[in-house]
Amino acid sequence: MRTGFYIFIFILLNLVLQFSLAQTKMSDNRIIDSLSLLLNHSKEDSNKVKTLNALAWNLKESNVDTSIVLSTQALLLAKKINWKRGQAQSEHQLGVCSFYKGNYSNSIGHYENALILWQKLIELSDKTLSAEGKKGRAKTIGNMAIIYQARSDYQKAIEYYLKALQMNEELGDKNGIARDLLNIGTVYKDQAEYSRALEYYFRSLKISEESDLKEMEANILGNIGIVYQNEGDQKSAIDYLLKSLKMSEEIGLKKLYANNLANIGNVYRKLRINKKALAYFERALKINEEMNDQVAFSKNLGNLGNIYLEEGNYPEALRYYKKALIIGEKLGDKDAIATDLGNIGLLYTKTGKLNEAEESLLKALAISNEIKAIDLVEGHELCLSELYKAMKKPGLAFEHYKKYVAAKDKINNEENQKKQVQSEMNYEFGKKEAVLKEQQEKERAVAAEKNRFQRIVIASVISCLLLVIGFAFFVFRSLKKTRLQKNIIEEKQREILDSIRYAKRIQNALLTSEKYMERNLNKMKP
Repeated sequence: MRTGFYIFIFILLNLVLQFSLAQTKMSDNRIIDSLSLLLNHSKEDSNKVKTLNALAWNLKESNVDTSIVLSTQALLLAKKINWKRGQAQSEHQLGVCSFYKGNYSNSIGHYENALILWQKLIELSDKTLSAEGKKGRAKTIGNMAIIYQARSDYQKAIEYYLKALQMNEELGDKNGIARDLLNIGTVYKDQAEYSRALEYYFRSLKISEESDLKEMEANILGNIGIVYQNEGDQKSAIDYLLKSLKMSEEIGLKKLYANNLANIGNVYRKLRINKKALAYFERALKINEEMNDQVAFSKNLGNLGNIYLEEGNYPEALRYYKKALIIGEKLGDKDAIATDLGNIGLLYTKTGKLNEAEESLLKALAISNEIKAIDLVEGHELCLSELYKAMKKPGLAFEHYKKYVAAKDKINNEENQKKQVQSEMNYEFGKKEAVLKEQQEKERAVAAEKNRFQRIVIASVISCLLLVIGFAFFVFRSLKKTRLQKNIIEEKQREILDSIRYAKRIQNALLTSEKYMERNLNKMKP
């Protein structure tokens, strides 16, 4: 009864997943359709450049060749109308697409062109364009670091990541800071420095959570899961990979979603829970096919072949190995071709088809030597030694065993050299990080001093203004008081003058009467 319930839940979750992916695909198609419609009605201006680049960016994972064509058209139009920002963005996107195609030299060339154009924007007096130039430059330098990392030039990768990190910290770009910390973590992961990798991943995760950077957060969770997987902590690996899986599904990151499915499949394979591993690989494979992600599709075909080989289902294993080989040959991926041929040779050895096994293994060994893939050479030499034992050819068996030991010793020596390089890299990185922190402290001190000086100037200006206002108020009151006193005095003076005039009039009146009386008295004389 309980088994039936679990089956029902599994089917229900699968239906929900398919519906969610279908909705995401419809949403993606609507965006692309809208951009295509907009493009058909666009004039030959900066808006058309933006639309071409936006459409190219949306197609970069599902159809990288079309993305390259669209970004190239955007670049040509931006040059024609002399729009530097459009040129810089187009060159940057062409760098991304070239990286997706595995053409690292072309990618670096486009990024260097983008840097020249970003610098021209930075030098402009327009603050908005200058800020865009700085942001674009930081992003391009960070992407160049990814290429150096892919080439295993870890010191140069760290150098470029640190440059990008410093620029993004100056800009206050939380997204850029989180991305750079994540990428520095991946350098340490690639060097098996798992504790330091986790240190940078968790620093990046904290910023991503605080700034609500969901896409970044999903990527970091997946990377943390892979580190735990490599350390052998499969429980923690599953926990973080499932968190990343859920988040990548919610925000529609199909490529990351498929990668998480494959990584969870690998964890279950290591735990020997092959039924679950198969289910996850098959789900990943379906999405790889929908997205036309041939590289991931080929790897997951190989993963399915490995599980069927371990379970003894040789016909199914061979079917998947051959399908993976066809795609590898189509892509010209020599590493994948050598891996698939080696797997086929091992399978033929197990099934007693020794001549076919010899043919496949010798081809695989030749390609591995050509591309100097020493880890593959080690495996192929051991398989050939075991094969020649089965073929009753002890001389060849011993010869290939000696080559296997030599390859193993070379790997061990390279591991020792790698550890030495890691120590040097950690030392150099520590110095650069210390210099960066010191520089940041100086910048903060200068900024603090500048703010303190500004506050003093503002306080002084305000004090002066208050003094001026106070003095003006005092003068005004004094003038008002003086004017009032003057008015009172003038009023008193007027009153006095009026009194004097009045007295004089009375006096004059009295004098007239006396004369009059005197005349009259004279008339009365005999």
